[in-house]
Amino acid sequence: MSPIPVADTAFYDPAIKPAPFNIAKANALLNQAGYKKGPNGVRIANGHPMSYTVILATDEEGSRLRAFDIIQSDFKQIGVQLKVSITDDATAASLELTPSQKFDLGMWGWTPPGPDPTFILNTYTCAQFGGWQETVILSSR
Repeated sequence: MSPIPVADTAFYDPAIKPAPFNIAKANALLNQAGYKKGPNGVRIANGHPMSYTVILATDEEGSRLRAFDIIQSDFKQIGVQLKVSITDDATAASLELTPSQKFDLGMWGWTPPGPDPTFILNTYTCAQFGGWQETVILSSR
């Protein structure tokens, strides 16, 4: 999985295939990592329930809310609880754009302005508001 859209073919390697969707394997990997399910079916990680709130802006409610429902259902099957917090756009942006990054997850959707992935990489990396990090990429520097 990558923040670079597949449509940006000059920056996309079709030889790299995503891992297949496999709930049983996901559960096995989480069990192997020691994240056991609690009595309510939610896994425990480092003494805390794997329960997270997803911020969703009101202008994202249509298809994004349906996408959230699907994601929530999949995560429930592996013992991870997702709750949605729908808020106006300004509040969602202020929660997610704060340097403290004191939120669990945010769900937005937009398309980069062109084929150069720099825009996406400048937004969704560990130095930016997304805080995204891929240790394999970071360790190869």
